[in-house]
Amino acid sequence: MAVRTIRPPQKLLPAREHIVELVQQGQVPSMAVAVAREGRIVWQEAFGLADRENGIAATPDTPYPLASLSKPLTTTGLMVLVEDGAVDLKAPINQYLGPAKITAAVGDTALATVERVACHTAGLGLYEQAYYDGKDSRPATLEETIRDYGILVSPPGARFQYSNLGYGLLGGAIAQASEKSYGVFMQEAVSAPLGMDSTCVGVIGLGQKAHAVKYGSSGAVVPHSRSSCQAASAIYGSAHDLIRFALFQLQTPLRDQSPIISQTGLGRMHQPSAETGPTRPWEQQGSGYGLGWHIGVIPEGLRVVQHSGGSLGVATSLALVPEQDLAVVVLANCDGPWADLVLIEVLCAVLDIDPEPFIRPDDNGDHPTENTLPVSLTGHWEGTIRTPDGKADVTLDLAADGTVRARIGDSPLATMTQVAYGPSRAHMLNDGQGPYLSGRLSCDLVTADIIRGQPCKLWLELLLREDRLEGVAVAFSQRDLYTGPLSHWTSLERVE
Repeated sequence: MAVRTIRPPQKLLPAREHIVELVQQGQVPSMAVAVAREGRIVWQEAFGLADRENGIAATPDTPYPLASLSKPLTTTGLMVLVEDGAVDLKAPINQYLGPAKITAAVGDTALATVERVACHTAGLGLYEQAYYDGKDSRPATLEETIRDYGILVSPPGARFQYSNLGYGLLGGAIAQASEKSYGVFMQEAVSAPLGMDSTCVGVIGLGQKAHAVKYGSSGAVVPHSRSSCQAASAIYGSAHDLIRFALFQLQTPLRDQSPIISQTGLGRMHQPSAETGPTRPWEQQGSGYGLGWHIGVIPEGLRVVQHSGGSLGVATSLALVPEQDLAVVVLANCDGPWADLVLIEVLCAVLDIDPEPFIRPDDNGDHPTENTLPVSLTGHWEGTIRTPDGKADVTLDLAADGTVRARIGDSPLATMTQVAYGPSRAHMLNDGQGPYLSGRLSCDLVTADIIRGQPCKLWLELLLREDRLEGVAVAFSQRDLYTGPLSHWTSLERVE
């Protein structure tokens, strides 16, 4: 049955006009939106062209690449297995992986539980690799990715660190526990029983169904990409499917939806981990990250359960306001802020609140940085960066005036920029150890993975533990079709 357009109520007409303007001005190729209130879909509509080259208009049933909006769908599948007794949230993630297991540069892998992986507190570093059709070789397998990057770089439970690799591990755990591929399990256990007929893992699963083509900031088509961490970002879905998903998450399902998770299980997904905290300036106490969801408490005291997705050619956002039985979905086939901004506009219009604090929040957080480099950090440091291709030498010279110069391998010393240092702080490194150092530099770090994304920059984030500087060197590529961030364990000792 064709999915019909539903025009918005009067108070949402300004938001609709804004979307029309964005399409007409060329800010977005297309945008699909859906809103549900009190168990009913009150608006679903699409604007613009999902495929410019073939003149295919977007509809509420057009599948869009969801990027990280895949994560709450993944944890929904995970919770099906938890309630079936096939997965224990408190068990180590390694218990549900194949021969390739995560290892630890610091901390204990036994404490890297399924729950901590889902809440981004397991200790894994930043990671993302995209393999573009016609541009790159085959993607690494999940097993290869675990071998190369599945390394704990902070103690489990010590900090919130968003990790696509962690969700790749959850996809592996789902496959292992269900004895099915991640894609087949998600189709059978989530999409089908919730009536999400245009949702699947990867573009291949869509068959001949027209989907939203990704467009970069220049308007050029972004090639389809693949990843070893499918569960983090590989799902396609329509605005209509996602509003159905939202209604189930709000515990107001439609008649044809099956109760795949109990009300208790859904409540558990929306409960922030005690090891996380507010990540946005406007969030109040009680905010944090749950099982696949950001939970933000806004100044009006309402909980907003939300997740966004973004990559080249993708911007998606979904928000639930449980106390108001409200859900909003916005999907766009270009990168940029528009999906989040339109979602905020719609939410605030329905709730009759001012959107300004959420669009332009004042950051009054306490981010201490010492005026002078701590004496404990000054001096000459030498060590290595551990990469999948071996170890690379790294040298740091930390002057008392705060200047930091670095050398990777045989390259000349380069001055680091965006340098920050000071006492350990909760939003960065909070495992109870000494002062930190962070900064950025152009680098000559060479690995097979980094070469695909050259040129690149390196972000160093190091913490003084006893007599060593330890942490990560994170490589970010700067090409149009990027790869990264890729985290590499780094350890240095002072040399007199």
